[in-house]
Amino acid sequence: MTNIQPSSNPHISISEIKNVEKLTSLKFIPWQRGIISSLGMRNLKEYLENDSNTTKAGYLDPKQKQILYYSLVAHIDSENYDRFVIEDNENPKLLWKSIKEHYAFTSAKNIASHFEKLFSIKFPPSSASLNKSISLFR
Repeated sequence: MTNIQPSSNPHISISEIKNVEKLTSLKFIPWQRGIISSLGMRNLKEYLENDSNTTKAGYLDPKQKQILYYSLVAHIDSENYDRFVIEDNENPKLLWKSIKEHYAFTSAKNIASHFEKLFSIKFPPSSASLNKSISLFR
């Protein structure tokens, strides 16, 4: 088994995260995991997720920030591009934060909606109808 060591060089190229699916409204969690894993291998994850402007390897220069920004942009679909790629988010950290905040709210809202539907289900009193309802529910 090969032991993969994270790079101490924070340089990144778009091709290094090419296997990450594009962000869509239904695929935030897999997209986020793919981006975090890819950036973690380059010691860039903490740059996006912490308040400081450093990584374990040090500061990112403007060119590295631009590459990181366009790496994120390259992995979002057109609907999300229109939503998040705005003048105010030309910083990779701000782009990441706005995407996470949007989907955290949407995910919580979706979960609440599903629980509301689940708790409002009325099962009929007869066991035959109950079994049919359970089958439909599955």
